Amino acid sequence: MQGLIEIPIEPLRTLGEGRSGVVYEVEHPERRGRYALKVFARLGDDALARMKADFDALTKVAHPNLVKLLDFRAESGRARLLMELVSGLDFVHFCRGEAVEEDEREHLFFGQVVQPLGRSAFATMDDEGAFLRLRRALSDVASGLAALHANDRIHGDVRPSNVLVEPNGRALLLDLLSEHAPSSPERFAGTAAYMAPEHGQGMVAGPATDMYSLGVLLFEAITGELPFVGSGREIFIRKNTVSAPRPSLLLPQVPADLDELTFRLLDRRPAARPTADEVVAKLSTSLG
Repeated sequence: MQGLIEIPIEPLRTLGEGRSGVVYEVEHPERRGRYALKVFARLGDDALARMKADFDALTKVAHPNLVKLLDFRAESGRARLLMELVSGLDFVHFCRGEAVEEDEREHLFFGQVVQPLGRSAFATMDDEGAFLRLRRALSDVASGLAALHANDRIHGDVRPSNVLVEPNGRALLLDLLSEHAPSSPERFAGTAAYMAPEHGQGMVAGPATDMYSLGVLLFEAITGELPFVGSGREIFIRKNTVSAPRPSLLLPQVPADLDELTFRLLDRRPAARPTADEVVAKLSTSLG
């Protein structure tokens, strides 16, 4: 690993591994602390240049609900990213008050649980404490998105494994720097179940696409289900032809404001979805 990094950093453990690379927990000898280090799979020169530009832009967006990006270096088609080490539960498990079960650990990715599509992993949310946890965590996520959008950035892959909630209740958006450019549809990569309908039409991603993904996250946290399941092609056909169901169809006791917010976020029309700032304002009213 020393060829990618000017000072020797030894990995303490592997946090996760995927097609894009490997994430390690490391102890930094100069920064004196533990951090997360992502070593990307081999990339072309264009992707590396784009990521360096994205990194430079993202480091100017300091926000408590965005993971801190600390250092990015590239060499000979390889890149590595040093960032803040975050520990906690993924968004859905936290909101629903569910611990990670042993038989779910095979679905871990970057140290977080990824629910297999088409399977409800949780019991129905039905208590006030759970809805309060959800409102607070959702407000944090929307605040982080608002900061990105205000700086002409988008996340592009909002899903449970990219939102981690610390033991103190603070939610953070992870995976801010990708080898893919969310604003370019031909390079966009994500999970079909969480992607906006317009991606199936080849439209360029924007803030409204993040808000649709936030709506899927909210729907899943409330009901334990995804609004649309199936193959990628089937999901996009349904998303572009029928409206997403309201959470109240599965959970009649869901608070009316959360039911309406979810429904609006999952609107097929990008312009009809609430902005991140509007979501924060709406939740601040209910949180007092």
